[in-house]
Amino acid sequence: MLSARWRTRESGPTIPLSGPLITSNDTLYGSAPSLRYCGFYEEAMTNKGRRYRCYKRYDIDRPRKPRPRYSRLGSKNPGTALIANPAAEQPPRRRLPFEVARSGAAICGSGSVDVGRKRGDDMATVSNPPWTVRTVRLTLCAFLLFGVCRPNGLVTNGGGTILECPMLCRCLEKGSIITCRHAGLNRLPNLLSTTMFLDFDHNHVSTLRNGTFANAPRIEMLNLQDNEIQTIESGTLSTLTELHTLLLGRNLLSSLPVDLFVKTLRLEILDLRDNIFAVIPDVVLAPLHSLRVFNLSYNYLESPHLGPGFSSTKQLRVLDLSGNNFISLEPKAFRVLRSWSNDIPHALNLSRCNIHHIHRQTLRNLLHLDSLSLAGNPAISSKELNASIQDLSNSRLHRISLSGLNISDIYQFFRNFQHPGLQVLDLSRNIIQNIRRGTFYHLIQIRELDLSHNKVRSMEGLSTLTQLKTLHLSHNELHYLDPIWLESFHNLESLDLSNNALTQMDEEPFQNLFYLQQLDISSNKISRLTIMGGLESLNVLLAQDNILSDLSFVSRLRQLKYLDVSHNVVMQIGPNILPRGQHFLMVNFSGNAIYELDPNAFQGSTQVTVDLSFNRLASLAHAGWSHIQRLFLDHNMLYNVTANSFTGLVSLRDLYLGHNQLMAFSRATFQDLASLRTLDLHDNPLGMFLAVRDTPKVIGLSGLNRLENLNLANIDLHQVSPALLANLTSLRRIDLSRNQIRTIKRDAFAHLRHLQGINLANNQIANVNPELFYQLKSLHYLDLSYNPLHCTCSLMPFRTWAISTLSQETDVTLVNLHDTNSYQCVAPPEWKAVPLINFHLDSTSCSTQERMVLFAAIACILLALALTVVVAVLRYKWWRRRKDSRRTTIQEYTFVDDSSTAALTGNQTLSLNSATQTIKEWV
Repeated sequence: MLSARWRTRESGPTIPLSGPLITSNDTLYGSAPSLRYCGFYEEAMTNKGRRYRCYKRYDIDRPRKPRPRYSRLGSKNPGTALIANPAAEQPPRRRLPFEVARSGAAICGSGSVDVGRKRGDDMATVSNPPWTVRTVRLTLCAFLLFGVCRPNGLVTNGGGTILECPMLCRCLEKGSIITCRHAGLNRLPNLLSTTMFLDFDHNHVSTLRNGTFANAPRIEMLNLQDNEIQTIESGTLSTLTELHTLLLGRNLLSSLPVDLFVKTLRLEILDLRDNIFAVIPDVVLAPLHSLRVFNLSYNYLESPHLGPGFSSTKQLRVLDLSGNNFISLEPKAFRVLRSWSNDIPHALNLSRCNIHHIHRQTLRNLLHLDSLSLAGNPAISSKELNASIQDLSNSRLHRISLSGLNISDIYQFFRNFQHPGLQVLDLSRNIIQNIRRGTFYHLIQIRELDLSHNKVRSMEGLSTLTQLKTLHLSHNELHYLDPIWLESFHNLESLDLSNNALTQMDEEPFQNLFYLQQLDISSNKISRLTIMGGLESLNVLLAQDNILSDLSFVSRLRQLKYLDVSHNVVMQIGPNILPRGQHFLMVNFSGNAIYELDPNAFQGSTQVTVDLSFNRLASLAHAGWSHIQRLFLDHNMLYNVTANSFTGLVSLRDLYLGHNQLMAFSRATFQDLASLRTLDLHDNPLGMFLAVRDTPKVIGLSGLNRLENLNLANIDLHQVSPALLANLTSLRRIDLSRNQIRTIKRDAFAHLRHLQGINLANNQIANVNPELFYQLKSLHYLDLSYNPLHCTCSLMPFRTWAISTLSQETDVTLVNLHDTNSYQCVAPPEWKAVPLINFHLDSTSCSTQERMVLFAAIACILLALALTVVVAVLRYKWWRRRKDSRRTTIQEYTFVDDSSTAALTGNQTLSLNSATQTIKEWV
């Protein structure tokens, strides 16, 4: 009898076997080291004895080799790398560009270097290098970090010297231009030595102290408007010898130091408007021999008396004293102006000064005056005004403004006024009704006459102005045009008849206007135009806001360049409406009721800009638009734009399709628009269509590689994906406001290297990742206002970045961030309605919360893995049991203890001796 001792794979208890071993169709299994053994057994007692089933085989003479442990240092031989606490080490996270500076200590540290690992590899570390290596490494890293991570506040001058830009300011042109507008500063910062232009508008400075500009002697333009400056110390400007423009308007200054301008001899422009000066500081101006413009308007001056200090300002061209409270003009007020140079044109502005009296001979001192404005002083009596005008007869006056003086009869003012040099006369905003013959008999040299905003009903007295080139008659009460009124205007170039009560325009009054280039008849009640017989030189026709329905007269205007017939009642545009062979700069048909546009309407002419907005167009067909550059089709009823809608528009640069009913486009809609720069699709139901994954291929946007401006506002868009803006590599500005955007893909704007502005206002964005905008090097402005911000720890990076835009640490301006209603938290409840700039969570609470979240996430992952393993084991056991229950033929090895026979197959039996002999032969 053959006996054997077999072991299981799990090194369980040995199974003693005795009696003969009989098997079929398999090899004998024994206990010898060279033999195979079964790793899984089943045992059963039958009427034929004890029976076992064997399912697996393993080699017992071929031991398993240990799995080699490789390092990432290049060696594949186990044991060659030093393993230092692999359980405590973690693979290095890929650092983003903006984290280089923050990670300087990790990069340049002197401790062990983390070499990382791949999945399945072991961690390896390198021990501390020698001090010489560490020193070299730290030096190199310092240079690297300084070169790569230099803050935006640092600028370099021409020689490479590093200069620090003042905090909350922006430096341009290597520090020569510094702008600190709306920075909320109460004092001037330390300026750069390279500063030439300083813009410190809209701040809270109250005092300018001596030495403020000591470090910036090269300043040429200094803007300190809209501050709270009350005092300027003596010597403050002593170092600014190059200063030529000083703007101190809209402050609280009442006086100036006597020696303020002793060193600023090159000053040409001095602006002191909107302060509280009660006396003109003429003594201070004595050193300013180069002064050209002096603005002291809207102060509290009660007298226009110009002291002896003005005798040295002989180069002064503009003296603005408007908006003060002079009440009366005395004869000695302008006596010093007699010394002004006769070779330089001088202008004096006394408008809106509440002047009641002008004494005789007051204006006789203005012999060298070129321009005088007395507008907006209605309290001056007609008698004094008439006498003052007569005093100007011997002056070299070329321009005079008498607007808003309640003049009703101009005949008494000008019938004896002999001034052959007068060229521009402004009589607007008076109560003039009729112009009698002979009114301007002695003013035949007038080139421009403004009678707008009066009550003129007749122009009979204008017939003597044969040299007139510009005539303003808007906002009057003209009901018709008498042919006699315009027959002598042979040199007239511009005629403004807008905002009157004209009902029709006949051809006869315009027959002699051969040189008329611009005609404005807008805002009348004109229903018919037949005027165009003699207007051979007309370039501009403004006929908007009338009741015109027939535009056939346009074809007769051979020199027309600009046509505006907007806001009329035109319903159809027929063929050849424009003169053939003519090049139009602008054709405006907006605001009509046009529902039909003949394809040949513009055939034979070229147009640069065509405006068909605010009409009733439902479809578009055209011919002869090959030269068009701007096309306005917004606010129509377009619901379908076919592949042929824009065929041949190879020169089109701007296309406006907003406020229509467009839901989709054809693949070839924009294929011919290779020159397109602006595409406006706002307020169309395109959200579902643009959400398609292959959107660029569907609507043809992939060919618009020159597009710079894209407007997709209010189109019901829910997501911004890279596919939406694919291939638009030249895009500079994009408007995505007033949509339902909740998420923005991380790489949505990554390929838009020239992008300068993004508008995402009024969406549903709850959290913003500032890393979306770090890669946009050209970005200048970003609008995220009126979004439902969730003020949690995840929003803190964006809040920090937003605050940095206020301090000018970045080149990006976050639009409306100063408006506390624009950026508000809506959740959680404790931060609801709090402005973003006031929201803050310290790093400790956020890090604790992050650790808790991380721990919970790891616990959930481990629990999920454990459950997965348990389920897998149970599933495997269930599968094995099911497989065993379904097995029909199993190799059986039968061991009989005391039986003399064993079953091999079926009912066949063998004697014990025969079985033993057979087994020996197999062995």
